[in-house]
Amino acid sequence: MSHNILVNTIVSISAKGNVHHTPSIPKNLGNTNIPTNIQTSPLLAAIKIELNAPPIAVKNPELTILKPIIKNAIEIDEFIYNEDIRQEIRQNLNINENTYLIGHVGRFSNQKNHKFIIKLTEKLSQTNLDFKIILIGEGELEEKIKRQINKKKLDKYFIFTGNISNVNKYYQALDLFILPSKYEGLPLVGIEAQASGTKCLFSEKITKEVKITDLVTFLPLNINIWKDRILKECKNITTKKDMTKKIKKAGYDIKTETKKLEELYISLIE
Repeated sequence: MSHNILVNTIVSISAKGNVHHTPSIPKNLGNTNIPTNIQTSPLLAAIKIELNAPPIAVKNPELTILKPIIKNAIEIDEFIYNEDIRQEIRQNLNINENTYLIGHVGRFSNQKNHKFIIKLTEKLSQTNLDFKIILIGEGELEEKIKRQINKKKLDKYFIFTGNISNVNKYYQALDLFILPSKYEGLPLVGIEAQASGTKCLFSEKITKEVKITDLVTFLPLNINIWKDRILKECKNITTKKDMTKKIKKAGYDIKTETKKLEELYISLIE
């Protein structure tokens, strides 16, 4: 599912000025278009909603859906790189400064491809790299993944946090963020990682729209290619930079997007 969908109901205004909410847009649309048979109440205005899709024509001639204008944004200030926070989190995790910390944020599900991460860890363990991988999240496959890690005797490389409320701080501690998903819309975690100034490796199966800085590299789901890229990245660690301007320019500042949504609703009821 695309994280881009911020408004998932179409709002219409009747001749009497009453606001009507039509059926919610299906949440599993991903990058596809909205079905053309959505039934709506009489429209005197069209709402502009954020979808990872181009404008489409619908059967109801009164309904018009325009290009994306509102993005599922983030609280940028919470993700700006902070060296003190980096040190705090790494100390809490017992990670020394020489250890290369790789992170992943996502539900333990088939889509997120944790099996790939296990295979990648197995490959990296055969090198001289001092590394750890932190997995943030929960899910139906969590225990299965843990058993596989234990069976391969890779436990010492992994840290599990479960669901946490301060994931923004954990991005600070990372040297690399990885997302080897089998399929994905626009993952908000990818935007968050870039906002923290963290280098990112993403699967080629993820929409290219997520790349809003030069911190992102897309790779095919090939273990050796990922291993070689990580070995290259770990030799080129640089101080993280403040990415505020780039995140805002790309349209992912929650303050700006909230204002847009407010203005949109106001325009609909005037």
